[in-house]
Amino acid sequence: MINIINNINPDYVIYNFINLSEILRFNVVNKNTKLFMYEHLTIYSNFDSKIKSNYKDHYDKLIFVSENQYNDYNNYLELNRTIILNNSLSPLFYYNKCINNYDSSLINKKKLNIIYISNPQRGLECFKYIFPLLKNKYPNISLDIYSSLELYDIKDNDYLNKLYEDLKNIENVNYNKPVSQIELINKMNESLLFIYPTFIVESFCNSMIEAMSCGCYVVATNLGALKSVAHPYGTFVDINIGNKLNHPYYESITNKYINNIVNESSKIIDLYLNNSLKLDNYLKNQINFVKKKYKNTLDNLLKHID
Repeated sequence: MINIINNINPDYVIYNFINLSEILRFNVVNKNTKLFMYEHLTIYSNFDSKIKSNYKDHYDKLIFVSENQYNDYNNYLELNRTIILNNSLSPLFYYNKCINNYDSSLINKKKLNIIYISNPQRGLECFKYIFPLLKNKYPNISLDIYSSLELYDIKDNDYLNKLYEDLKNIENVNYNKPVSQIELINKMNESLLFIYPTFIVESFCNSMIEAMSCGCYVVATNLGALKSVAHPYGTFVDINIGNKLNHPYYESITNKYINNIVNESSKIIDLYLNNSLKLDNYLKNQINFVKKKYKNTLDNLLKHID
């Protein structure tokens, strides 16, 4: 990698792994090359190594993906030379036509369906408790899981293999192998709810803004940057955190939390079943909001590189 960088002799190197900064600083031949560290994870992930490391002494600028993430880091580290640069929608999602005619109904194109599209280790297990409660109230509801051990290269995890088997055995739960982005978008366009019961601190959450751009109503944990990224849309349920540094917060997913997720989801389902014009307009406005706010990251980055 160092050989390639030195052959190219770039003005900027943007990297994504904290242990690279010192290697790059002392091995890139051109000392005028600017090093930008792109940090997309929460500080609570591998917290001790980040606190003890001197990686922050070797970059020229540190890129954060949200204000919330920056504030969390700033609580523990003395930071300078920082950029806050939100992630953006990929072109496939940005140009997706969830609805072609805004005079027609959006929710009439939706099915009574929940979609989960993230890493299985970010709250998927909560659906063992959430979904049966919702199905008891709404027998026709379905859950589509587009998250797999193959996709995340964690096939040998016995706990997750058992989790998938448990979920597949629940009626109306559909476990799907990895699909193309086009296929996924088409499925999200049909889905009413994006429920994200994570116990991981999210620094941004691409899957959430992708779901929002497809007109899915968000019900999620009020953790990390989730609420601020979606604001003023979605519903975010508080959890109790005893020790912030003891991350992930598995112990925070209680019966009370599960019931709150079910209750908040039920409010949206009831509006949907009553063909609510208010919900229809809300989701249309949400699509416009997220496409406008998270349109283009590159232009914003170019403003900061000098």
